Amino acid sequence: MNATLITLTLSLAISQADAGFVLEPGFKLLLNGKDLTGWRYSNGPAFDGKANASDGRYSAKDGKIIVNPGKGTAQMWTVQEFPTDFHLKLEFRAEVNADSGVFIRKPQLQCRDYLVAGPYKDLKKYKAQDWNEIEVI
Repeated sequence: MNATLITLTLSLAISQADAGFVLEPGFKLLLNGKDLTGWRYSNGPAFDGKANASDGRYSAKDGKIIVNPGKGTAQMWTVQEFPTDFHLKLEFRAEVNADSGVFIRKPQLQCRDYLVAGPYKDLKKYKAQDWNEIEVI
């Protein structure tokens, strides 16, 4: 398989500033750690050079993308294209009742507070209000 290796960073995701973070060989970051360059809403212009999304729903701070509560749905997308298979790793930390997700070519992977928001209650590896990892190969 000719796979591209990717590490996604969201505040639902990973922080370059977190102690112990080391970028694995062959992977690349989708966040520059300073601002939202390379990201946009699904129907809007890129946020290049901006620390905050146009409506403030997302912001870049301390090497993370922070998701700020707001009304309605706001889907933020990377402008990076993935024409071939890839390997995605991300970490997320969901606040109480959080409900978010990662869309990969259509299906959604839930990034949420499973124990409170459901639907899964008996998860062996999920750590409530702590960092959790999703890996897609």
